[in-house]
Amino acid sequence: MNSFEKNPENNKPTTIKDVHTVEYDEDSKSFYVLWYGDMGCSAGSGTLSGFVSEVAVYGGEWKPYTIQSDNAFGSDLDLNFRFVESIKKINSNKFEIISWDYADDKHGGRDGGNNFPANKFKYVVERVKWSPWKISQKTLIKQNK
Repeated sequence: MNSFEKNPENNKPTTIKDVHTVEYDEDSKSFYVLWYGDMGCSAGSGTLSGFVSEVAVYGGEWKPYTIQSDNAFGSDLDLNFRFVESIKKINSNKFEIISWDYADDKHGGRDGGNNFPANKFKYVVERVKWSPWKISQKTLIKQNK
């Protein structure tokens, strides 16, 4: 299952609204794409996840577009991509991400099981040109108690 299917199981098909231009020059183009799927085809209730892949072409139009990474923002962010609801580009080096995460000592809340985390956050992630992405703001916007 993935969100590129005509009728995905999660009812969240990937659309053009899920594609964000990061770089667009004559010889290089880079896009971040939000999509959902079961990467390892494990078919478990906890294996469906959100992904942000970088798709790019470098060196001219005659070269193919390729997937550069399925962790476009890096793997070091303290952000649960499994439950990403939306991504909004502020500029090429700053994005707003809405995602859920499990209850913890700092924010509290009550999880409803493996597939139902307690806390919904708005994250602002930024980078300085090509340095790694960092969370510059994390705001709790909804909580299950």
